[in-house]
Amino acid sequence: IRERKQKIIEENNRKENLKWIPHRYLVGDKVLYRNDSLDKFSTDAYDGPFEIVEVYDNGTVHLKMDKLMDTVNICLLKPYRE
Repeated sequence: IRERKQKIIEENNRKENLKWIPHRYLVGDKVLYRNDSLDKFSTDAYDGPFEIVEVYDNGTVHLKMDKLMDTVNICLLKPYRE
């Protein structure tokens, strides 16, 4: 039972990884920042676009948000397409 379950897990992981699109963020890129609002009437899921000021090795970037500068995890970002 364990072996069969492990095979199913590995197959599901392989299928999910095929959909993954790698993206490298660079200084100057524009990104959208995921809105943390839990309000079901929220208008937009993402705020932005914001400009990346600095990219760190630990999976975070430094964003210029209007007059505010903030360090955020790349999991909360989505590349901005004009």
